[in-house]
Amino acid sequence: MQITQGRVYSQRFYDIADEVDLVQAEVLLKERLPRSPTVRKSQHLRIPRPPLELTIAPPKAEMAGLTTGEVRLRIYNVGVLAITFELPFATPMSPEALVQLSAAVFEAESAITDAGRLMAEELAVAIKPACKDPKLSSLTEDYTVFAIEKTDGSTDAETIRRELDIPRVLLGELDAVSAQERAEVVERSFCYDPKELVVITWNSGLVVGRDSLATVLDLLEVAGMQLLELRHYDDEVHRSLDWLYDELEKEPTSFLWANRYRRLSRTIMRLFVDVTEVTERVDNSLQWLGDTFYARIHRAAVKAFDIPRWQSQLEHKLDLLQEINDLIVNQLTTRQSMRMELSIVLLIVFEIVMAFFKLM
Repeated sequence: MQITQGRVYSQRFYDIADEVDLVQAEVLLKERLPRSPTVRKSQHLRIPRPPLELTIAPPKAEMAGLTTGEVRLRIYNVGVLAITFELPFATPMSPEALVQLSAAVFEAESAITDAGRLMAEELAVAIKPACKDPKLSSLTEDYTVFAIEKTDGSTDAETIRRELDIPRVLLGELDAVSAQERAEVVERSFCYDPKELVVITWNSGLVVGRDSLATVLDLLEVAGMQLLELRHYDDEVHRSLDWLYDELEKEPTSFLWANRYRRLSRTIMRLFVDVTEVTERVDNSLQWLGDTFYARIHRAAVKAFDIPRWQSQLEHKLDLLQEINDLIVNQLTTRQSMRMELSIVLLIVFEIVMAFFKLM
């Protein structure tokens, strides 16, 4: 078997703001910004607020010797920029040559991420007025998709499984791979049409056939965006918890103690509302039109990316924030009650003293 047409799609995800006004961003980029017809017209999935898409020329930055095609940038309203680098195959390509290319792509991951960061910095400056709390996070996510569109023979799932060493391609491994690891890699395989095949792992995927390629790329991109946002806010909540613990350990020696605790309570509630709102937007960023083949692929990607664990971890930290806020409110209420009781006691004492002086 010889691969006669194929590409590598290297996805990178960057958090550039808490939120992006897509309408304003579109105005700022109107000279270069077509919308993506693939996302908006898909029969299988619907993104309620479709991202803005921009296609640009290959980067000038060094990409570790890889040949790069056009680059697609998508801006999501939750503040994530998704960049997809298209790396065409040098065809015809043998299955073993694809393994070699895979190893080279994984070797160049840092160079691709750095090139994407330069683009993210430039775009973040261009749409800054449309961003809420614009800031390029140090956190990034990446995913690599190997797409085989044509071969010189029958392009069907069974032929690909038989002639292509899929585990080595998806792992970028030049050496042999154990049977246990092979089983783990191909665990999430999907085949609706005999001529198509989709395999999902935690950091790479394989798509055979043209018809499903665009939709699979879209849903993997949405899953990557969801993961990055969960990681970003998990990190933010973690740092906020550390700060709150430090604040709560301080001795309440000042008469402004109550004001400081009120400010802490407001900070906690503001963060709680912000994170809850963002996670809700992330959860609702993709809607399925029925339980389709693609919905199963997306669920597999969500599981492979360990998104449920990140969601659970973030929810646990939000619960901690709520508990801390309840403790602060209870502390404030107790102090206020004590002050009120003390005031009443003092008034009673004052009345007794005044009555004593009148009797004198």
